Amino acid sequence: MSVVLTALFPVFALIAIGWLLGRTGVLNASASHSLTRFVALVCLPALLFDISRRHPWQDIVHVGVLMSFGVPMLLCFGLGFWWRCRQSASRSAAALAGMNASYANTGFMGIPLLSLLIGEEALAPAVTTTLLTATVLFSLTILILNSTHTTSSTQAKRPFRALLRLGANPLVFAPLAGVISSAWAIPLPEALQTVITLLAAPATPTALIAIGLFLATLPAAAPSASAHPSAQQAQPLLRQGSGFLGLKLLLQPLLTGLLAYYVVGLTPVWAFAVTVLSATPLGTGPFMLASLYQQDLRESSALILWSTVLSALTLAALVQVLPMT
Repeated sequence: MSVVLTALFPVFALIAIGWLLGRTGVLNASASHSLTRFVALVCLPALLFDISRRHPWQDIVHVGVLMSFGVPMLLCFGLGFWWRCRQSASRSAAALAGMNASYANTGFMGIPLLSLLIGEEALAPAVTTTLLTATVLFSLTILILNSTHTTSSTQAKRPFRALLRLGANPLVFAPLAGVISSAWAIPLPEALQTVITLLAAPATPTALIAIGLFLATLPAAAPSASAHPSAQQAQPLLRQGSGFLGLKLLLQPLLTGLLAYYVVGLTPVWAFAVTVLSATPLGTGPFMLASLYQQDLRESSALILWSTVLSALTLAALVQVLPMT
């Protein structure tokens, strides 16, 4: 148990530091936005490229990892979508609900967590799962969101713009460039490798602090006052979202673990890594798309907060019971 606490404490301590910086006003919503962009556009892409380049390309596009993580992710998305449709919600709301039930925070939280728990050996699956969440889940949700809107010329162009932005996302093309570099054994000049190493170095602490800062400044970052629940609305929202928390924090890692350990037969270290990655809390993707498509932000913001808080317990239990050897 002491090993688990030793590994998990720094993760949640850094998140708490970010939260305190935001709540005390040392850093505001503008700083949160800038720090998040710095991590997402510079530090994490450099780290993902470096990991991808140093591993055999077969490790990054490993079918077993794709199946173990991707199938439960899509199943939880489908369950969340179906659940919200049963409540007579629009397809837009159902698509975001599906994302709220399945969008793991593999980049900002999963990579730092595995770096502390295992190290380099577990990072190749982290690249694969980050690509899955950042491409497959995003694209699927964008297509559903667009299908529910009228086909004016501006709205018709919106999904293509969103997909173009997705393709230009450094979290997508950086690891793909690393895979190409690995597959073709393209050497990098030593000076360039040093630059990449220096940019990647702050990814772990900065990403975790950015999560806490985002959570602390979330109401201020919302586009309207109605985007976040009042004190009176918080409890009903939590009750409504508890099913999505169960899908994200319990069912998704359970199914991933079963596939990784017993069906696909990944190595123990990789099975452990993929299962832990699937158990990370909800990332900011649903909030970003809800804002882009002018949907209600309250549920996504509440679930991001609560899933991050509860994941301290679920991840501790998971890491304690899962075999790594």
